[in-house]
Amino acid sequence: YVRYRRMIRDGKAWQPFRMGPNIEPGGVDARIPNIVQRLALEGDLDPAVAATLTGTTYSPEIVEGVRSFQARHGLLNDGRIG
Repeated sequence: YVRYRRMIRDGKAWQPFRMGPNIEPGGVDARIPNIVQRLALEGDLDPAVAATLTGTTYSPEIVEGVRSFQARHGLLNDGRIG
């Protein structure tokens, strides 16, 4: 909780993004940049790696970050978003 409050205070809060279809590994989606940012802020994706990821392709590096996020939250860590 404190970490999230600190993120809000520092202007690094979740950027909202629109609902949409599931995102499959290797897919392309305009929401990917926001997801990369969030994964890096949460510690599920190395910020140095996140900085190299441009575009909207759901690459293997991002899939691993999503799997980390899913596992940390007790979710099925299949890498699918949605």
